[in-house]
Amino acid sequence: MTEPTGRERRRGARIRSKFWLTISSVCEQIALRPGDISISGIFLEMDEQLGKAGDVHTLNLLTLDRSDSLSLMARLVRVITIDDIWRGKIRVGAAWEFLFQKGEQRREIERFVSRVAELQKMEADGLDIAYQYNAQVDGDASGTRPALVTNVWPNGMLIETDWPVKQGEKLNVEIEAPASKKKMRLIGQAISSKTMDRGDSDRYQVEIKFVRPKSSASRSGGDTIANAVDQLLSETAKWSVDMLAGAREHLKGDLAQIRLSSMLAFIELERMSGIVRLEQDSRIAQLFICNGRVVDALSKDTSMTNPIALLSDLLQWTKGVFEFRIEEIERDDKIGMSTSALLIDLASREDELRSTKD
Repeated sequence: MTEPTGRERRRGARIRSKFWLTISSVCEQIALRPGDISISGIFLEMDEQLGKAGDVHTLNLLTLDRSDSLSLMARLVRVITIDDIWRGKIRVGAAWEFLFQKGEQRREIERFVSRVAELQKMEADGLDIAYQYNAQVDGDASGTRPALVTNVWPNGMLIETDWPVKQGEKLNVEIEAPASKKKMRLIGQAISSKTMDRGDSDRYQVEIKFVRPKSSASRSGGDTIANAVDQLLSETAKWSVDMLAGAREHLKGDLAQIRLSSMLAFIELERMSGIVRLEQDSRIAQLFICNGRVVDALSKDTSMTNPIALLSDLLQWTKGVFEFRIEEIERDDKIGMSTSALLIDLASREDELRSTKD
């Protein structure tokens, strides 16, 4: 089975729902957004552009009934525009990868996702799973072609194709389950079609409603559509429990949204090594980090030669941009303490300075 090219493979199944959302310094007004979530990330349908892939945001989420909340840093990994030809509206799809997935933060994510799944079962009488399945689609007019199934729920699914599908067209979709590789054949009818602008080639998002076979002879081993869907969703959810995001090779963002101290705390938590590049107007600085520890700081735009004094100055920046690239660092440690201890020490110095001025 051939998978269409040019697509990133979704690493874990996601649960479809709606979320109350604000994004610090970007979308401060709370709004209800449709999307899907897993323990590794979230995809949301937005009304506004949010930036470029690689940007880091702080997401503040509430469940549909506002009974649970989650606030954490996330990296924007994919942005698409969706032209809804049936509703005459263009929307933005944004996918984020959660950055904190260890310790207490991981448990908070798992709790929040579990609550979303619980609500989904109560409201929709069954899970709605978002995952990129390999599939073969046999249509009345198009013949048999490879496609991606991106969402499955008890009564239907979403597929992405590289050819237009007519509304009302009957489709036979053969899906490969992720763990067992078992082929599951589902029969449906296209009820909507949307063009998707990905900047490369035309793609179409098609919503399909399941229909029962007209005769029992067309069923395989007595399996009904409902049984096949339930088996597919159950296997996918179980298979995805331990699927986490991969290594983060590049982070960037706006200092008005993510403070440098928060970024350094995250890098220390993940024990990353690399260089943080900071830019504000004409000023440029670099922080060298080894296994999560800041070991040196440099800037050609200031007379400061003491790395701790320079870092203290950089922590006050409330505008500008940062960029972090992972790489091996072989540099003398001019700081001599952990990043967390350094941040606490600099914060104490700043408080003392303010008290003196007052």
